Amino acid sequence: MKKYFTAALFIISQGAFAQQQPNVKLKILYLGNSYTYSNNLPDLVYQLGLRTADTLIYDNNTPGGYTLQMHFNNATSISKINADTWDYVVLQAQSQEPSLAPSTVNQNTLPYSLLLDSVIKNNNNCTRTVFFETWGRKYGDAQNCGSYQPVCTFSGMQQRLKESYKIFADTCKGIMSPVGEAYKLSQSIDSTINLYVTDNSHPSLEGSYLAACVFYKIFTHKNPVGNLFHSTLNATTATYLQNVANTTVSDSLNTWNLGIYEPWAEFTWQETAPLTMQCYNATSGNYTHHWDFGDSQQSSLQNPLHVYAQAAYYPMFHVVYDGCTRDSFYTVNNITGQTSINGNFQTVSDEFIISNPALGQLSISSNLLISSLMIYNSLGQLVFIQTRESFYHETNGLVAGVYYVSLTTTDAKQYSMKAVVK
Repeated sequence: MKKYFTAALFIISQGAFAQQQPNVKLKILYLGNSYTYSNNLPDLVYQLGLRTADTLIYDNNTPGGYTLQMHFNNATSISKINADTWDYVVLQAQSQEPSLAPSTVNQNTLPYSLLLDSVIKNNNNCTRTVFFETWGRKYGDAQNCGSYQPVCTFSGMQQRLKESYKIFADTCKGIMSPVGEAYKLSQSIDSTINLYVTDNSHPSLEGSYLAACVFYKIFTHKNPVGNLFHSTLNATTATYLQNVANTTVSDSLNTWNLGIYEPWAEFTWQETAPLTMQCYNATSGNYTHHWDFGDSQQSSLQNPLHVYAQAAYYPMFHVVYDGCTRDSFYTVNNITGQTSINGNFQTVSDEFIISNPALGQLSISSNLLISSLMIYNSLGQLVFIQTRESFYHETNGLVAGVYYVSLTTTDAKQYSMKAVVK
């Protein structure tokens, strides 16, 4: 089965490299059942955070078979909600109930998502409710198939789960964590990676690790690809699952309400005229924006147009704030002054990821076919180039400072720089 990424490792001597986004410290409460406590999903998320110096403190209440109604009527769940000012509270319904007929879900499940969300918001209005979209059973739900035909197959059950969890998230102005959609994508790419244990319902370690990577992306806004925490999985499988999780979240940010009810500072840009950059932010919510274009000029517009004085490489910041949370994104943009040159320049932020910062290594994982890689210093001077024929190289003598990377693919497209600090 074809995997959709390739990877290359580059060793830079003397020093470590910082990731693109700042480190975060978050407090997360998980309310669910055995789908959450299997393989200790909250701890898998925590361990992923540790490898990128992010602190994802957690608590949980996950009795087997629990529904949202049970959590609302459970003194432990309510007391845990009120015990702290959580950044996120994750709600996971019983695995079958959101997949049933819409009338049943609207009567038995949706009201308790609203009630729990009200308790969460009453405790701390800045807490974000995250709805844990679980997965269809491997061969569908045999128990309910006779009374409701859509759940007779994985795909039918998964579609109903997606529809219901989307309604929960939209109604509560919360976030949907698309773990079930990641299961669907993984099985369509490589069905040999088994995400289930023998009951064809509960997650294997692979399934829980995939879920953890989805949550890591949701909570930190960071690409999980390249994260060195693999639990007991081999590196190939872990990297595959990291890619699936990242693709699932990144492909449909608005569907999951990221950038609508959660600040998300990523952006794309295009050089629309010589020295003129049009920015397109990833959010559609009512946020305050702050842009720093790297030439001492700033803006508070949502999608600013900026004109530079000269062609150069510019470090650029975008900060989004909703009154509770700030999210920031940093990149280095190549302003060419010639739109014909820049017309082939891509800015899809998650096409490649730089990692291994603490080991003095620059690891680049990508789903692109790379023909060359270039590293520039802060003056825009080329200090390192590597072609596809030589994927391993060690360089010496780089002085301390900011560097950034450019990838060129076999179809002659150049992909956006991401700064690293030595």
